[in-house]
Amino acid sequence: MKAIDDVAKRLDELDLHYIRSDKALHLHWQTEHFEDLRIKIVTNEAESWLYIIARFSDFSDIPQRLRYDFTVEMLKASWKYNGIKFAISQDNDVIVVSQTNDTELTKDELSTLVESVVNGCEVLWQISSSLGNAGLPKHNTDSKNH
Repeated sequence: MKAIDDVAKRLDELDLHYIRSDKALHLHWQTEHFEDLRIKIVTNEAESWLYIIARFSDFSDIPQRLRYDFTVEMLKASWKYNGIKFAISQDNDVIVVSQTNDTELTKDELSTLVESVVNGCEVLWQISSSLGNAGLPKHNTDSKNH
C-alpha cells in the first residue's frame, strides 16, 4: 500500500483530515450544498493508478422522467470540466471521479485532484438543481461503503 501511504503523507502535509480503511482513505467535506460530502481515495491492485471518487447519489433516486436530461447534462459536464469524470458506476451510483497514473503526487497535485472532485459534486448539484433537484440529497451519506 505504498501509494496510499504516500497519499496519506501528502494529506497530512495539507492538513486534511482523513480516515484510513484497509485499502482506502476517506475524507469528509462540508460545502455550501453538501453537509457531508464523502471522498474516497483508492488505487488499482497494481497501485499504478490513483482514483479520487465521490458518490453523489444512487441513480435510482433520480425520478424516471428526469434521468435522460440528467445523464445528458452529466455527459456535457464531462466534456466541459477538465480533470474529472461524471459517471454512473456498476453499483448504479452517480459518481465524480478524478484519476491519475502518477501515484507519486506532490501535495499541490493531490490538492488539485481532490478540489476538482469537490467542485465536480457542486456542478452535479447545479445540474440536479436546474432539473428541480432531481430527487437528490443535500449530502451523500449512505449505507454503502464509499
